[in-house]
Amino acid sequence: MEIFDRYNRKFDALICLNSDLPQQEIYHAFKFSKLIAADGAAEFVFSQDIYPDYIIGDFDSLNRSVVPPDFEINKFIVDHNQDTNDFEKILRFCIQNKFHKLLIFGLHGGELEHTLNNISVLKKFAQLLNITLYDKNRMAVPLTKHIILPTKENEIISLIPLPRAKVKTKNLKWELQDEYLELGSREGARNIALASSVEITVLEGELLLFFDADLDLIKQ
Repeated sequence: MEIFDRYNRKFDALICLNSDLPQQEIYHAFKFSKLIAADGAAEFVFSQDIYPDYIIGDFDSLNRSVVPPDFEINKFIVDHNQDTNDFEKILRFCIQNKFHKLLIFGLHGGELEHTLNNISVLKKFAQLLNITLYDKNRMAVPLTKHIILPTKENEIISLIPLPRAKVKTKNLKWELQDEYLELGSREGARNIALASSVEITVLEGELLLFFDADLDLIKQ
């Protein structure tokens, strides 16, 4: 059973979607080789004095006046495909360029259908890429296997099925013993760690595992 390294957060790329994005100091808490912004997120990223390596989208929501004059034109990746949203466009670009370990800022926000669409895209690509989500000092990873997660006592641990998973746990307040979680039936939100680690075994299906980010403990 793998011990999940929750603190060594080094990534091939940080992806900023058009949503409620964190302030500049959060970006500096992670190490990443490339920063990729959806076109709608670029204005905020530039406002934080951060230059993305690429801006990707159909450019229907980018105010060009906010782009610094020295920003290189070849960093704009235009994709007018109306069958994919900006998140999917970026993930396809990452696959093409061999960026596999990804950190996502801004998965949710804005209109509800936008958030649900992003979750659907996440489900589509979860097994093709190594994806981690960050939002408001919480992190989440798709999970399909058996892991030991180092935890703090009384830490909030959530197990959200995508859309159905058979799960076994150890050292959670409300244990699961080969039980099913399923959207529309039973979720596993806001459980509590009772020890310095918890064991989570996904016997069937897939879920999103949520835990505290603990940015002060992330290895620099």
